[in-house]
Amino acid sequence: MYHLLSRVTLGATSIRMMRSAMSWKGARRLCCTDCSSIAGTWFNELGSKMELRPSDDGETLKGEYCSSVSDLENGDEREGGNPGDTATKDGPLSAPLFGTQPERPGGTFGWVVNWEPTKPNEDGTGGGVLSTTTWTAQCVETTAYGPMLQTTWILRSEVESPEERWLSTLVGQDTFFRKKPKKSD
Repeated sequence: MYHLLSRVTLGATSIRMMRSAMSWKGARRLCCTDCSSIAGTWFNELGSKMELRPSDDGETLKGEYCSSVSDLENGDEREGGNPGDTATKDGPLSAPLFGTQPERPGGTFGWVVNWEPTKPNEDGTGGGVLSTTTWTAQCVETTAYGPMLQTTWILRSEVESPEERWLSTLVGQDTFFRKKPKKSD
């Protein structure tokens, strides 16, 4: 069974994934006043911070994404972490984000972060890798946590050759909250 959405054909697996995204602890699809504005500060489960600033034109979105990771060495990515959660001895990464606003409260929207090239290791190896992360999101209202952004992200990093393409792309999901989650949440 396939469904056509905005000229994109989705298989049964994709449709099941979309339905399961809405079954999260009392989430309501069309949000009320809490999701009427996505402006402000948002935190993911790992403590990364994102600032969203919708423009006055009602279409574009600007802001900043700051990774919470600061204790990893040599630019290693956090296993099971979030896009761009790459750390060096210099601390967490921060980069501007650009995107589009939802057309209505609770509507879908997205943004992009182009990460700065990584710095070489102390021995001169590595570094210089460019990467870009895109997020698609929807604000949903929950009884337990208030508004939250449920997202799916794709991180694409530069590779040296076409044969290394399988190394270049990571896909995952993330949830952002208005308040920084406590470690026990």
